[in-house]
Amino acid sequence: MSGDKIKKEFQQAVCEALPLMDQSGMSQLIDHPEALKLILAEAITLVNILKKLQENKMMPRCVAPDYHFTPQQVLDATGRKQLVNKVVLETMPRPTGGGEKQVEFYWPGYSLTDDQLERKFSEKNWVSVDFYTLCKINQLEPKLAEKYPNATHWKNSDGEWCYILFTQDSYGPVVIVGSVGAEDEEWSDDWWFPGLPI
Repeated sequence: MSGDKIKKEFQQAVCEALPLMDQSGMSQLIDHPEALKLILAEAITLVNILKKLQENKMMPRCVAPDYHFTPQQVLDATGRKQLVNKVVLETMPRPTGGGEKQVEFYWPGYSLTDDQLERKFSEKNWVSVDFYTLCKINQLEPKLAEKYPNATHWKNSDGEWCYILFTQDSYGPVVIVGSVGAEDEEWSDDWWFPGLPI
C-alpha cells in the first residue's frame, strides 16, 4: 500500500469514527478494553508506517558500472561475504555499453512479488538496474545496506526470476545471488529496489 493510500484510508477512518465518539461510544470502548487495544495497535502501526515513509527517502546515486569485469570479479570488489548460486551467476545477462547512470531507489512499503514489482516499475516508467550497477553502488557505499537493504532482479532463459541482494546478517555485510524458482515468493517490506527512469 502506498503512502498516499495509507493517508487517505487513515483520514477516512478518523472521519467515520469521530461522529461515533460521543460519551456513549467512549463508554462502550472503555467497557471493551480488548477492542480499544486493537484500535490503538492499528493506529500505532499506521503512524509507524507513515513515519517510515517520511524518513525513508534516499537520494539518487550516480554510478558508472564496470562492464568489462566478470560477474565474480564484480562481486569480489564489494568486499562482502558471498552466498552465491553459481549457475545463476554464470548464466546471468551480460550488459553492454557503459557511462554514468542516475539511479533512483524505490521503497514500496509493503510485501510484493517480483511480478508485482515489475508492474510497479512499468507504472513509474522505470527499468530495474542490472547486476553490475547495483554491485557498484554497494562497493562505493559499503554501509548502505545496513539501513537500506537493496536488491535487483532479472529473468533467466527459463523465465524464472533471479536476484542479487545486499543486506546485513548476524555475521556482517553479505551479498546473495539466487533464483526464485517456481514459487511465487514475496519480498518483505524492508527492501529497496533501484531503477532507471526511461
